[in-house]
Amino acid sequence: MLPTPIIERPVSLLVYGSSLATVNLTLYALAEAANPEFLWINVLGRNEPPNIADPAILGWVPRDRLLTFEESEATKVGRPVTPAGISNLIAQDEPVRDLSRLIAFLRLPDPTQCYLATEPAGGKPGLVAVPNTHRVASAWADAKVEPILEAHLHAGYSLFVGYSEVVGDHRRPVGPGRGAFDYVFRVTGDGLHTWKESRLVCERGIPEAAFQTGSEFPLANLPFVASVFHRALSEPRAGMPRP
Repeated sequence: MLPTPIIERPVSLLVYGSSLATVNLTLYALAEAANPEFLWINVLGRNEPPNIADPAILGWVPRDRLLTFEESEATKVGRPVTPAGISNLIAQDEPVRDLSRLIAFLRLPDPTQCYLATEPAGGKPGLVAVPNTHRVASAWADAKVEPILEAHLHAGYSLFVGYSEVVGDHRRPVGPGRGAFDYVFRVTGDGLHTWKESRLVCERGIPEAAFQTGSEFPLANLPFVASVFHRALSEPRAGMPRP
């Protein structure tokens, strides 16, 4: 399945590629393998048709583990917070790094603060998976990526992110913010029905595991990924032909 480092400690992971459906299903497979109790945060597109292979639309994510944001809600940046503005909440000798974490936390949306304030169950890291982040890329600059990741990791949560570079006629290449992630996986291929020719490319891999930097794996050769694609393609609610 997945290497131990992804399962036993909080990490940040980015999955990106040109196919929205392929990226989202790969993200779902990775999240499910790392922690079956993951939280799925769906960002709905304002001018995009619904993704028929979206795990949330397919009903795969239980309601108590699904948060849904309209694109306009997800792009709202929190009110600026300064050390002076929170001086009554912290000790005067608070370390600068802890202060920066608190500021980053307070700038997150309220629902995000709520789940980060909850200790993960079972003594293992919690896991938050966020697909469709291409829809909020314009509002969240690359410089803001690292504080968001650190807020999750410090709270004991892994953050898995999915980003599609091509949606319809629009192309939004992934930015330099991907350098802030612990692990970066690129998924090749241009569509759901050609997923067996797609590959998982480890751009920033896991040194102590099989998924090392530079490694490539056909999605069809990764059982925990392949099972998700087979399930999606046989799902009648997705309006897809059965194989």
